[in-house]
Amino acid sequence: MQAALGSVPLAMGIPGGEIILAVVVLSIVVTAPIGLLAIQMLGPRLLDAPEVS
Repeated sequence: MQAALGSVPLAMGIPGGEIILAVVVLSIVVTAPIGLLAIQMLGPRLLDAPEVS
């Protein structure tokens, strides 16, 4: 979603559109690995199925 919206200011010719796009790309590059690690570490703990007796 961020990548799709990040290019809109650049396409509209808004001053600073290149900076906005660069910040969007940087935020994706930084947060994607953090999200991956959080899912890998917390996923099994939070998604354990209850035992049926």
